[in-house]
Amino acid sequence: MKNAKTMKRALGVSVLAMVVCIALLAGTTMAWFTDSVSNGINEIEAGILDVELYHATFAEYFTSDFDTVKKQVKADTELFLNAQGKPILWEPGAEAHERFEIANEGNLALKFDFDVIFANATETFEGSGKTLADVLYITVVGMDCETGADNKLEDENLNNIFVLNNSSPINEYHSIKLEDFVLDGYLLPDESVEFEVLVKWIPTDVDNDYNQKADGGNKKETLKIDLGVTLLATQQVYEYDVNGNDYDEDAEYSELALPPITTDEDLQNALNEGGFFTLGADISTDTEFSVPAGKAAVIDLAGYDISTTGATNAIIVEGEVTFKNSSDEPSAIKVDANNYTGELVPALGVVDGGVINFEEGEVVVGGSALSNGIMADGGVINFNGGTLIVKGTGSSYGIFANYGATVNMNGGEIIVDAENSDEAYGIYNMFGGDIFGWVNVNLNAGKITVKTADCYGVAVCSGLAGVNLDIADGFEFNVVPGAYAYGSADGLGTLNVTGDNYSVFTTVSTPAEFADAVKNGEDVVLPAGTYTLPAEINGQTVTISGTADTKINVANGLDYINGADVTFEGVTIQSKPAGAGYENGFADAKYATFNNCVIDGTIGLDFSCEFNGCTFNISGNYYNVWTWGAGEVTFNDCTFNCDGKALLVYANVLDNGTNHQTVNINKCTFNDNGDNTVTGKAAIEITNTYTPIRTYEVNITETTVNGFSQTVPGAGDFNAAYGSVAGSDIGTNVWGNKCQLPNTQINVVIDGVDVY
Repeated sequence: MKNAKTMKRALGVSVLAMVVCIALLAGTTMAWFTDSVSNGINEIEAGILDVELYHATFAEYFTSDFDTVKKQVKADTELFLNAQGKPILWEPGAEAHERFEIANEGNLALKFDFDVIFANATETFEGSGKTLADVLYITVVGMDCETGADNKLEDENLNNIFVLNNSSPINEYHSIKLEDFVLDGYLLPDESVEFEVLVKWIPTDVDNDYNQKADGGNKKETLKIDLGVTLLATQQVYEYDVNGNDYDEDAEYSELALPPITTDEDLQNALNEGGFFTLGADISTDTEFSVPAGKAAVIDLAGYDISTTGATNAIIVEGEVTFKNSSDEPSAIKVDANNYTGELVPALGVVDGGVINFEEGEVVVGGSALSNGIMADGGVINFNGGTLIVKGTGSSYGIFANYGATVNMNGGEIIVDAENSDEAYGIYNMFGGDIFGWVNVNLNAGKITVKTADCYGVAVCSGLAGVNLDIADGFEFNVVPGAYAYGSADGLGTLNVTGDNYSVFTTVSTPAEFADAVKNGEDVVLPAGTYTLPAEINGQTVTISGTADTKINVANGLDYINGADVTFEGVTIQSKPAGAGYENGFADAKYATFNNCVIDGTIGLDFSCEFNGCTFNISGNYYNVWTWGAGEVTFNDCTFNCDGKALLVYANVLDNGTNHQTVNINKCTFNDNGDNTVTGKAAIEITNTYTPIRTYEVNITETTVNGFSQTVPGAGDFNAAYGSVAGSDIGTNVWGNKCQLPNTQINVVIDGVDVY
């Protein structure tokens, strides 16, 4: 049986309620005959493979004969509704019923997978991982088969308890979690099997955890989940050829969407029907497409584009549409308003009651006139991934949200890059507030980048505007000098902002911009280039981000950053090899954090600091690091590359005002390049030549040492004497007691064992 979780990830179809996913199936090594619930008859010379799925609601089949009320399941069929024909409001003990019939209406034996799938399950709070999928269970009851064939249904997860035979049908309740449920079986020609599926919230003592979706106790809403079913079919071992009947024993289920969409007409027909489909060509048109209310469509852009000149809307959504891109090639939905001078029109539009889910790909907005990527007059936009790019020289809007619309940014990036425009916005509101309905913008994850001065990531404009902006912890804005993360574009409107643990980075391109930004305490993004820290950083708390090609130069002596608390993200600290390692580095800072940085050359530490995920590189008879003035220094998940000696624990005047230095080394790797440039040294050397005497606490945890030629010295070897425990020498290539310091002056702990 195919793995249930794998199938659910592969299918992943977003629906309004319960819909059927349509998949035309093909074998991976041979062209096996396959079918699905709604693909009709696939007639090939050898025979007909045809599977159909029928259903009836509980109310229908409870009072009538199933055969008289059953209906074919199609892409837009709503299933598992309540007694009033509406989606169920789930609570402990609630259950939904539906009766199904799987029918082999062809003349070939087939095997099938029947699955109940889910998508868009909201979490109790972001990152909790708790959704309604945790508490919903599936039960199959009342199985009945129209022929005497055995073993029509089985589920390996349930130890084959779903084994059906005509004389003893299974009627007991057997439950399994929603995410684990898949039924496998086979049907001979003209056979069918009926069964009832129950989805039930089985009460537990932790159900109140799922009572509501809460965000820090402030925002509360009911949890939601979309459910669906799939029925996949392929050949079963039964018919004979000249060699027997096992030629199709390796036939497999696999997925392929409906025939690729290549024309305007195909696209609109697919949107009218709903379901999952794939583009097979670029579509450039002035035709306005629409997703009707009550329909749910999933569009795999598959490396192709949908584009409009801006003379009309591209796609207006009254139902629900999800955009994906399964291809490694980029895909985009584009609006180009160069030749358009009329009123504002979007590439995508959603009205009240409609939903747009954007998972992968791009939305590109550009032109010399008014242009808009996604317009929401009410409705919901879930921007879950991909990129929205706002270009053009006119007024350009990434998402224009009005009339009570909701915008949820759960991933991806919005980029405002509108050259020569001072009216470009990532998310924009003009009509909201008490009069037109508050627009809710929830920035849960992802990034908004503004590359154009005087432009905004999120903006209100006009006295009629009103937005509730909720910014989650860790969300990132990246703006150039003169641009804004959010605000009012004209000084009017209301923008209610909640959240205080997000980041706003300023991308600078000149030394003057760098100095101005840090002087104002702004976090900075530096493009590729070589920089020194400006004096304006003194006393500031800032983060400096970049790439490995962003180099902070400290090779010409100490760089004094008095009283600053600086975090370096992803940059290269460029020093040089130095025999006196205290000569190069940063001095007089309050604290420094280095995350995922590269440190080339020798760096001396003048103050307490920490290194996380950093790589240290040095060549020659030099150390990577001197701990020198740091009262406490921590290395987490770092890599030291050297020619035989890496870390010198050696204290002078410490920033903690004592004579005691603490060095923590956690999950680090020390690599000796192995060319014998340096011999007789350990990865970590500890020494002291000052009075009053310095003392050291060195904690080493889960650290790997590769190479280093240190051997246990004799008692008279001044340069490398080790302590011992119970007569056994300790850490001959890990740590060295360079000056034979007594254990009253050094305390070394390795993986929790006090070794000296």
